[in-house]
Amino acid sequence: MIKLSRAVDQWSASIAVFGQTEAALAVWGVVDQAVDHNMYRNRESEHGFEPPGEFVVNIDETGELSVFRGELFLGAVRGDIVIEEEFDALPRALVVDRFSTAMDAAAKMVHAALKHRNIAYHDTSEIGHALRCTWAETVARVAISARRFSAGGSLILTSSAVKDLLAPKYEFDYPRLGDALILHCMEKTALDYARWRYLLGADNPAVTRREISEQRHLEADAEDRAREIAGAVKLIASLTTVDGAVLLDPFLRVRAFGVKIQNVRPVHRVVDGVHWAVKGRGSATSIRHGMGLDTIPCCRTVNATLARSGSSSPRTDTCA
Repeated sequence: MIKLSRAVDQWSASIAVFGQTEAALAVWGVVDQAVDHNMYRNRESEHGFEPPGEFVVNIDETGELSVFRGELFLGAVRGDIVIEEEFDALPRALVVDRFSTAMDAAAKMVHAALKHRNIAYHDTSEIGHALRCTWAETVARVAISARRFSAGGSLILTSSAVKDLLAPKYEFDYPRLGDALILHCMEKTALDYARWRYLLGADNPAVTRREISEQRHLEADAEDRAREIAGAVKLIASLTTVDGAVLLDPFLRVRAFGVKIQNVRPVHRVVDGVHWAVKGRGSATSIRHGMGLDTIPCCRTVNATLARSGSSSPRTDTCA
């Protein structure tokens, strides 16, 4: 079984096991075409099918197992620790509200751009919510991609200059992911609006032709933007392999990497992934992405420390 599991790539296939009793368990085949599901599971695609079978056991690392039924997380084993529930800290207000000013400003810009195109499908608050969800999803993708390098690493997201606390080794101005994130939200809203207009004008041939043409252009733009985001995510994830943290602004625009934290002050607040509580010194983990979240005092900064190894749990659309 061990040799067979090494021969079957987890990304593309899985081993099928069947048996009515423990003694009768046997391998009867290999289920292929798992790429689409794994792309969805690792947030690289918005669509994917559920794997067949009663349940799936993933071998994440040595001594680490995760069990799922469809998209439902049943439990996991990490060494001698049994995990019965998983938590996704990123979309929570305790995290995203630290950057609410930047989020709200971006939402107003997106709303103004859509209004200029006579698209009034969403108000500013709905766009702000969509931006927060897209932001959380993108940070998760960076974390998942970074973990594949098995090198650990940290992301420091800050909306303020904290030069007295941070010492960047490599200045690196890379705004692509942040800009693409905002444009993705705007284009997705425009695409939703075009689909809505198409449904309203389905009985009018003239309107239908116009709406179909517009919708196809918007879908092509959305696909191009998705590929752009995927490439930027992988580049930023690769920067985490360098000693030190990657410094980003609230919208994930890279400012530097190889960043050292100096003049360390006591950490007063830690985001607890289990109870969503604010506690004193200690560690907290978002099980889904293997991230520990803490805050640097005196500034609106979040430090996400990535685990060295392991794989992510399947996605749940917390923001849906």
